[in-house]
Amino acid sequence: MPTSQRNRPISFVLDDQAQGEPAFALDLLLRPEDLTISQPSRVSVVQTLGGGWADSFGPGLSTINISGHTGWREDAYGQDGEARFLALRDQVFDQWHKRRQDAIDQGLDPADVRLLFADDLDSFAGEVVPLSFTLKRSRARPLLLQYAISLIVVDPDVGQSIDDAFGPTGDALQSAGLSSMGASIGGLAGAVSSVGQWVNTTLVAPLQSFVHGAVSLFNAVLAPVRAGFQVVGALVNTAMGVAQAGANLFRMVSSIGGYVVGAVAGLAGIAADFTSIWFCLKRAFRAPLSYGWYWDLYGASNCSSTAGGRPLSPLAGVNPFDVMSSAAPLGVSFTPAASAALAGIVAADPVRQAYTVAQVNNLAAPLAAGMVVAP
Repeated sequence: MPTSQRNRPISFVLDDQAQGEPAFALDLLLRPEDLTISQPSRVSVVQTLGGGWADSFGPGLSTINISGHTGWREDAYGQDGEARFLALRDQVFDQWHKRRQDAIDQGLDPADVRLLFADDLDSFAGEVVPLSFTLKRSRARPLLLQYAISLIVVDPDVGQSIDDAFGPTGDALQSAGLSSMGASIGGLAGAVSSVGQWVNTTLVAPLQSFVHGAVSLFNAVLAPVRAGFQVVGALVNTAMGVAQAGANLFRMVSSIGGYVVGAVAGLAGIAADFTSIWFCLKRAFRAPLSYGWYWDLYGASNCSSTAGGRPLSPLAGVNPFDVMSSAAPLGVSFTPAASAALAGIVAADPVRQAYTVAQVNNLAAPLAAGMVVAP
C-alpha cells in the first residue's frame, strides 16, 4: 500500500526566543498549488584540455518557493480566505521583521527570532528567512487572494530541541554554567583595576563602581547555586539586565575612540565577560516556576477549631493581601535615576552611533550611584 499523504500538514512556526514567548504555529489550511525546494551545490567546475576538475565545498543554501491561495469559504474557526491570507503574511513576513527589529532595539540577539518551515508532506523542516512575499490577484479567480513566498534555508537541521542545540541540559548544563560564569566574574574582577589606564578620567570612577556592584550581584546569584539551593527567579532576571547593560556600556566606551594600544581589546574583553555571564544566566540558571503558599488564608470560622476544624489563621487581625503580596527582598535595589540609566544603556546601539565621554557619563554615573547591592 502506498504511503498515505493525509494529515501531513505544511506549517510555518514563528519562534521568538529573544522575548521568551512560546512558539506559534500556522498550518496552511490549503496546501500550496506549487512547491519547489532547490538544493544547490557549492561547486566550481573548471574545464581543461583533458576534461575538467571541480572545487567542491559541500551543499549550498536551499531555496523554497511556494505559491497558492488561502481559499474563500470560512473554516471551523470562522476565518475566511482573506483573514487566512492576512494571518499568513503577518506570520511569515511582517512579524519576523518586526520581532527582529524589536530585539535589536532592546539590545537582544535578533538571531533568537526564528521562522521555521515544517513540511510533513515532504519530510522537510528547517529555519528559513523570507526573501519575498507576493500578493497576486487574477481576473480568472477574482475571489481568491493568491500568494507567492520565496524562502532561503539558513539551518536545515531543526530536528533537535532548541535546548539541545546549545549543548548539555539539566544538571550538566548548570555545572558548565557555574564554571563559565565563575571564570567570567573573575575576569571582570581582575580587569576592573585596568580601566583607569584605558579610559577618560571622568569615566573611571563610575565604571569601576558599576563593575564592583555587578560582580557583587553576580556572586549573589552564584553562591546559593553552588551551595545546592535554588536562586530567586526575579534576582536572576535583574542580574541578566545588569549583565546586558554592562556589555553595552563597555561597547559604548569603546566607541569613543582615541585610546592607547591595547585599550580597545581590554574594553572588548570586559564586554565579552558581561555577555558570557548574561548567556549563562539565561541558559543555566533559569529558576523554575514557583507558586505562592496560601494555606495561611484558611482559618477557623464560627468556633469550628473547637470541633476538629482548622485552627485560627495566623493572619487574623491583619490585612492578608499586604502580607502575602509583599515580595521577598532581592538584595539589590535601584533608584529611579539608576533604573532609567539602565534602560537607556540597554537600548543604546554603539554599532550605529559613536558616543562621547559626556554621553556615557550621563548614563554610567547615575547607574553606578543608584545601584545598591546588599553585602
